[in-house]
Amino acid sequence: MQELFRHLPSPLILGTLVGIFFSIYRHNRTSRVRFWLLAWILIFLHFVVPIVTLTPTRFDTVIAGFDAATLQLAGLAFIFSLVPLRLTERVRWYCFFGISIPIAIYSALWITESTHKLPQAICVSLVSLGGVCAYHYFCINRDWVDNVVEFSLVLLGFVSVYQIYYGNVSGPYHGIMTGSYALAGVFVIRHYWRKTPGVLVTSGGLFAWSFVWALAAYLPNVVEKAGEAASDLWNVPKLVVAFGMILILLEDESIAAQDARDREHALNHQVERFAEITSQLLGAVDVPPFCEKIANVITEEGNFHRVVVLLADDSHHLHIAGNSGLSPEALAHVQQIATKMSLEEITRLCLSAPKIGKNSYVVPAERIAAGRFLRSGREYPVHPRWRQGDELLVPLQSHRGLTVGCFFLDDPKDLDRIGWEELSKIELLAADLAVAIDRTSMHRQMIQREKLVGIGQLVSGVAHELNNPLTAVLGYTELMGDYNLQPEVARDLTIVRREANRMKRIIENLLRFSRQSRSETTTTDFNAVLQDVLTLREYDLNGRGIKIATNVPAQLPNIAIDQSQLKIVLSNLIANAIDAVQERPTKEISLEVRDLGDKLLVNITDSGPGFADLNRIFDPFFTTKSPGRGMGLGLSICYGIMRQHGGEIYAANVHPQGACISIEVPTVAALRVRPVEVVS
Repeated sequence: MQELFRHLPSPLILGTLVGIFFSIYRHNRTSRVRFWLLAWILIFLHFVVPIVTLTPTRFDTVIAGFDAATLQLAGLAFIFSLVPLRLTERVRWYCFFGISIPIAIYSALWITESTHKLPQAICVSLVSLGGVCAYHYFCINRDWVDNVVEFSLVLLGFVSVYQIYYGNVSGPYHGIMTGSYALAGVFVIRHYWRKTPGVLVTSGGLFAWSFVWALAAYLPNVVEKAGEAASDLWNVPKLVVAFGMILILLEDESIAAQDARDREHALNHQVERFAEITSQLLGAVDVPPFCEKIANVITEEGNFHRVVVLLADDSHHLHIAGNSGLSPEALAHVQQIATKMSLEEITRLCLSAPKIGKNSYVVPAERIAAGRFLRSGREYPVHPRWRQGDELLVPLQSHRGLTVGCFFLDDPKDLDRIGWEELSKIELLAADLAVAIDRTSMHRQMIQREKLVGIGQLVSGVAHELNNPLTAVLGYTELMGDYNLQPEVARDLTIVRREANRMKRIIENLLRFSRQSRSETTTTDFNAVLQDVLTLREYDLNGRGIKIATNVPAQLPNIAIDQSQLKIVLSNLIANAIDAVQERPTKEISLEVRDLGDKLLVNITDSGPGFADLNRIFDPFFTTKSPGRGMGLGLSICYGIMRQHGGEIYAANVHPQGACISIEVPTVAALRVRPVEVVS
């Protein structure tokens, strides 16, 4: 060993190490490598300064102070390279230089054997107590190790001040050296927490380095007697630490490469699973039940433990279509919150929340008006992309720009993976799901329209054929009523007249359904029409003990529709809701109106049993009521009226029970977009 250091002096070895770390820094410009490079430069200068200042100069005092401070500052740089502080890189460097100043002043006072003890004590106290305060305030993920570190720093400060006044004047210097390199070893183990050669060699070398300074402080006689062996003991830890740090960087590269391969494999598998889902969505799959599988795939292949898929019904209210990773208690809470949310709130959240992907938004808990949604109890470290309580919102938007629901995601597996690469896959899946839902809805509406058009044509033909003989029947019954008939014949004639008039009303309703009746589109106030209908239904509602909860804005745009026919629609829908809740223990009916710009969305919801067959509710003569309580033409007539005026009508069952009928009434703004159809 003596021969090695005789031919390869320390400055040459350290200069080589500085060159190696500078080369590493050119390819790995991280804060950790910057601090390591600075530390080795300082150590190199410690050995070079005595060589270049062999002749006395007037700057000898400054040079001596700098030389004494270099090793202490190197230990401080090792600490700051790995200490777990909640600081940006710039602030971390500011803190490093802030602590370096009292260290440098103390080293200059110590090396010049200054008799002024108070400045030395102040500098040591600033290093110790300032370090404790900064560590306590900025430390993240605290545990018992942090308490030991803080206690050790405080103890080091008290012992150093005591030695300045009453003990060995060199004690504080050696104590700072011992503590700094020991702490650096602790932080290496804590930061990497893996049993690899690089970590073991680096931490072991730092502990050995600390031990050398402890020997120099407390057993100086032993070091002096060791002679050249002490020089070997002094140099070996430096080489061990440098070799270990290089090993750590190589291990990091190897781990990063393996992680990249694992991520690529996981990404390929994720793409395959998502592509399988997409291909099934593009097929003839029943979308709502399929959402459960989508949620499971996202949690299995994605970066989030918990997912909820919310879909909107025709009244724009949300319900849970699928979920994964939620406990029964959490699912019940989400269901309760979802019933209070609507598509309008999803749009509001997207406009106010920060966007982190092309169509993904981080929603703080306080932004959700109905309450915190998924309520994850997991604690997260400080991260620029995720805070405690955050939830990820991905709206389901079709290619037509329609929002049909959303994904809520929570409990990320890896905070660093919350980025464009991860979110883009979920966004594509959300877009495919939205397109499938939109396509299914359009297909259902098209089938419904074609079916009702066919029925309407058939009904129109039948009604016309029946209308002519029925007119003759009614005419002859009127003529025969003028004759003096026997009582039995007069009674039979009255029955014929009554049933013929009933058939006439049925034919009129059939013609109205098939759009063969006359209508007149006018501009009118919706609130006035609604108030007339509610007034007409007031007696019926009060007599049955039913109240309607209305949520209607005072200011609404004028509508473009035949107001008499709109009254028929609203009256029919309210009558159906009254019949639905009549036999229920809870008799609740709500009427809500939303202004959507070119149309008004009117939702009439009841707490009844719901619709038994949503696919047939608009078919003529389809009814689930008992005989004598309706012919099954009410919703068919409403459908014909709304379609005649360019509106829409649709129905849905609501959770946990009940039904909702929604109509879209065109406003005057729609007149600028399309002509209103007037059938005469």
